[in-house]
Amino acid sequence: ELSGPTLGGTGTIYVGSADGKVYARNPADGSELWTASGLQGEVNHVVLGSGKIFVVTGMGYVYSLNPATGATVWSVQPTLGEFLSAPVLTQSYIYVVDDDDILYCLRQTDGSEVWQCTCAEYLPLDARGRGRARRDIDDPGYNPSILTNGDIIVVGEDAVYCVAGYSAETLTGTWPKWQRDQHNSGKQQ
Repeated sequence: ELSGPTLGGTGTIYVGSADGKVYARNPADGSELWTASGLQGEVNHVVLGSGKIFVVTGMGYVYSLNPATGATVWSVQPTLGEFLSAPVLTQSYIYVVDDDDILYCLRQTDGSEVWQCTCAEYLPLDARGRGRARRDIDDPGYNPSILTNGDIIVVGEDAVYCVAGYSAETLTGTWPKWQRDQHNSGKQQ
C-alpha cells in the first residue's frame, strides 16, 4: 500500500509505503532514484521542506531524509501513538498531530521537541447532560493548518482548536496540504 505521491521541485516523485519505505522516482521514465528503507512503521505522509524531506509513520516516528539520497538525517519518536495526518511546516518548525489529538512542535534542524499541546480527546457533557458526537475512531485524521498569524488549527476528535503559534513562523510554501493552498482558502493551485 502506497501513500502520496509528493512531487519535488525538480519533479522527483516521492511515495511512502506500508512496509516502512520511501521511494524516489524519476518523473521522466519512472526509474528508481533511491529507496529509504528500515523506517519504523507505515509511512503515512511524505512532506517536502526547503532541502529536506519529512516523513511521519504509524508508530509515532518523524524522520528527516536527504532528498538526494534518501539517507536518514535524524529520527525521533515523540509519541507512542500514530501520526495519521500530514505535518505542516514553517521556516523552522514541524507541526504534527497524533491520533490522541496531541499537537507536537518539533525543530526541523534536529527533531527536538519545542512543545506539545494536548487538545482534549473528549469534551465534558454540555449543560443539558448531552454528549458530543465523536469521529469514527478509524478516521484518518485531519491535517493541521497554519493561519497567516502563525497560529495552528487542529481538528480534534470533539472540537476544533486554535493553538498559539509563532507569528514570525508562517508557511514555507510546502506541499501537500490536502485540499488547501498556502493561504488555507480551500482552493488547490
